[in-house]
Amino acid sequence: LLNWKDERKVINMKLVYPAIFEHCSDYGEYYLVTIPDLDGISTEGETLEEAMGMAIDVASIWLLDKLEN
Repeated sequence: LLNWKDERKVINMKLVYPAIFEHCSDYGEYYLVTIPDLDGISTEGETLEEAMGMAIDVASIWLLDKLEN
């Protein structure tokens, strides 16, 4: 859920983007997440749950930046 404020109202949007989750073990165990539709941004987490949370956070930050600029 993304909240965006302008001078008159708050807009609530639910946006869905595909994400690619890869289990990696080259430097320890972790999950790499890439979101191709958002300029290929990526993040990672030690567990699948953590990687999902990190993906939501990085996508939200990316989208807010695009809306504000």
